Amino acid sequence: MHCNLPEKGQPDTIEPDVKIPVARPGPFGYGVLAREGAAPMQGEARTRDGVLTLSGFYLLMEGVAAVRRRLTLAVLNGGEPSRADIRTLETALEELERLPQQEGRFQVAVKSGAGPDKSGTDRAGTDWLGLDLEYEIGELAKDLTYLRDGEDALVGYMAASLPELASEVETLAEYVGEEYYACFFTDRDGTVNNYCGHYRSSIQSIYNAVFLTRFSATHCKRAVMLTSAPLASANNGGGLTDVNVMPMGRYILAGSKGREFVDLNGRRGAYPVEPDKEALLMLLNSRLQKILREPGMEIFGMIGSGLQFKFGQTTLARQDVNKSISPDRSRALLSRVSDLLRHLDPAGTMLRIEDTGLDIEIILTVQGESGLKDFDKGDAVTFLDSMLNLDMATGPNLVCGDTCSDLPMLAAAIKRCRQTKSIFVTTDPDLREKVRKLLPGAAFASSPDVLVTCLGVYA
Repeated sequence: MHCNLPEKGQPDTIEPDVKIPVARPGPFGYGVLAREGAAPMQGEARTRDGVLTLSGFYLLMEGVAAVRRRLTLAVLNGGEPSRADIRTLETALEELERLPQQEGRFQVAVKSGAGPDKSGTDRAGTDWLGLDLEYEIGELAKDLTYLRDGEDALVGYMAASLPELASEVETLAEYVGEEYYACFFTDRDGTVNNYCGHYRSSIQSIYNAVFLTRFSATHCKRAVMLTSAPLASANNGGGLTDVNVMPMGRYILAGSKGREFVDLNGRRGAYPVEPDKEALLMLLNSRLQKILREPGMEIFGMIGSGLQFKFGQTTLARQDVNKSISPDRSRALLSRVSDLLRHLDPAGTMLRIEDTGLDIEIILTVQGESGLKDFDKGDAVTFLDSMLNLDMATGPNLVCGDTCSDLPMLAAAIKRCRQTKSIFVTTDPDLREKVRKLLPGAAFASSPDVLVTCLGVYA
């Protein structure tokens, strides 16, 4: 799996983006790798009967992230992956697969108790949350196939569930071609990373990190990962830099729809926000934290997106993909947050609210050509191109997305340079038509694995 990645003016060895954490005893019966300085979660990781709590689940995935960073660097530098690290991933997979199941969902404890009995019912007042762990388990299985048996075995493994993988990849590889792109702009979730029901545990897989790093080194001058998630999240560890395992120096990471970024040298920057708006958002965030400290309300900080403090925007989950929250409770939270916004911003000139059905998005307004508007990914492209001297006007550029929120990113790229190509990961005919209106020659993929395999293996 040796990947030769030298680039003009770049050293042959890729340096880690963070200091590699050290192993320490953890609550899972094996060494857990955690970020240096992270506080241990003693007494919170398991119920008295040994079943993982939600806090324990996230701590486990934090350890997986650290191990994946080590292994990614080993593969990219042509080294032999550590057997001990591979065993740690195997143990993590076994841990998740052993979780009790009820109605097809893996059960973790939200409030510690004795644990469920054999039928899955509660024996000691424990509150349970059902999780869809398709992403976490599936990506661990793919990583282990990749590490044990190599790239061809991984592609074969993915083809078993994606029968059109080979034909799609061949078509996309021809479209991408041998061009050297001035800029590669891509969304993350649903585009180059498979969707996960819980952002905080959507840790990038090793094969994904290697493939994307390979593409950035051989096919583009600058690569930007642009997502609506926060760049880093101090309140719950659910930021882009927390779930990313690629080494620093290959991708500019832009969070909060591009309002904040970390460049190739690790320097951070942000889109300017007026002081009064920043103060208002901080007040809103403190009120939301207060709400989640109320009895029974903490669950909204644990499901789906949780509570994310972004730069110029805040996200609060009111539901997850598994419908773990009753409709009445979910609607009640939306109503309460809406009332809070009307109280804090009576004129409605500083904050906008968008409800996705799963998340409540609260966004600071910006001045557009025709008045106040939400900051979008098109604004981000303009900002990042100017701030970081991306020189998009020289082209050619490649833009990848998967939803309507990525259309402004494509439109802004085309405005800066007509030599723009685009791949959208979607089977939705309506979205495909919208993409074609912007770029008639655009290409499409059916899944993130198709796109990433194309970029990393065949392009």
